[in-house]
Amino acid sequence: MKSILYVDSDRVMCDSTQTLLMKFGFNVETMCSIQDAYDRAEHSAFSLVMVELSVGKDHGATLIRQLRAMGIMSPIVAYTEHDRESYELSAFGAGADDYIPKSTSIPRLVARIHAHIDREDRRETRRASVQRRIPIGRYVLDRLAHVIEGDNKVMKLTENETKILDLLSMDFDRIYPVPEILEKVWGRDFRKSEDRLHAAVKRLRKKLEETCGVKGLVETHHGQGFKLNERAVAHTV
Repeated sequence: MKSILYVDSDRVMCDSTQTLLMKFGFNVETMCSIQDAYDRAEHSAFSLVMVELSVGKDHGATLIRQLRAMGIMSPIVAYTEHDRESYELSAFGAGADDYIPKSTSIPRLVARIHAHIDREDRRETRRASVQRRIPIGRYVLDRLAHVIEGDNKVMKLTENETKILDLLSMDFDRIYPVPEILEKVWGRDFRKSEDRLHAAVKRLRKKLEETCGVKGLVETHHGQGFKLNERAVAHTV
């Protein structure tokens, strides 16, 4: 059974949301404070985390950022009464994967929860795969040799550049938050930083353009993260 952690300072909303989602087969735990949620997430794994942005006097985005900094890679959804762009941008900037107003219909809510959990399951399956060569449009990424090949060209990559492309290629439609990329590429390296990631992406873009003639493969989404542009390496251009 897939497990969900739901964080909301409104106890009535916690109980009603828990009852609702359990009807759809989810195991749901609720927390009414940021500290309790942080402590629970630190010691237990959840398939998905849902956060009301107004928890703790509008500190829901802070909790999301803390969870990402802790290394929580599960999907995090801002499920909130706020339906304003400023809150949405704050949630995505903190590392949320989705923003769902509480006015959303129940079928759409459940469908989006399933989509996030199913997508993460597919990623986990692929991470466990021993597949060496990963297709990226008309190019192929060799994860062991640290090269990308295509159009009769071979470009040497660093280990971290390989990891960045490997991660982003898992889902061309997803914007990967900076904390997630840092955790999965640099791991426990104490030197990891957002500036270091931006510098690595800048060098990677330059190499792709100068060696392969590929422009705009790695997109920056300010305040959110990075994603790949499939059109840049489409089989037909």
